[in-house]
Amino acid sequence: MGKITKEQITAIEYELASPWGRLELACDGFKVNVEVQPEGPRKYVLMVYVNGAFKGTWMKGDCEEATRFMRPVTKSLYGTKVKSGLIKDLGKRRGEKLFAEMNKTLTHYTPVWNSVRSMLSHFCKKNEAVSIVSIGYHAKATAEAA
Repeated sequence: MGKITKEQITAIEYELASPWGRLELACDGFKVNVEVQPEGPRKYVLMVYVNGAFKGTWMKGDCEEATRFMRPVTKSLYGTKVKSGLIKDLGKRRGEKLFAEMNKTLTHYTPVWNSVRSMLSHFCKKNEAVSIVSIGYHAKATAEAA
């Protein structure tokens, strides 16, 4: 059990390119489901479920599921307009001295991915073994019927 091959990535991209596409992966003992779901009118995103669920506490990033499977989003504590105003008013050295957290960033984790390749790349970097269990709904339906 290693990583996903290029042929498998192509098959995954084809399945997840259509609305309501589905993928099931096995990653280091975790069962990961990826589903294409609507985010808004005519916009679809990839939603990740770990072991069949998503918990809001994972968004903080202080658990294993968040760092392995969720997309990290980093935001600056202060916007560029606020930073430039502080530097203009106080000067660069004094501004950084008085507002030490001026360049501080916050990171939260979201289960929503926009790109199949970036999602799979993240999974492969953060997990030792990534393998495909099933692609699409038809694979699950035929396995349950057997």
